[in-house]
Amino acid sequence: MRSSEFKGNIVFENVSFAYPINEKKNIVHDFSHTFESNKTTAIYGYKCGKSTLIHLIERNYDPKFGNIMIDGKHIEELEINSLR
Repeated sequence: MRSSEFKGNIVFENVSFAYPINEKKNIVHDFSHTFESNKTTAIYGYKCGKSTLIHLIERNYDPKFGNIMIDGKHIEELEINSLR
């Protein structure tokens, strides 16, 4: 799937992640949310994992647990260049 074919629905299902530097401290813990295309969602807070969610979507890192899907397809099935 190429990026031009994305509708844009992104689903996080029970995603947990810790950076390799400190694997014992989850930055994202059991996060579930559906981001619908053509809708605005604000994520805010101090050191709450905002950038980490983007890194996970782009597959700069893979979650320790859980699934991330775009338009019903697991991101591991999609080309990395399309995600980025």
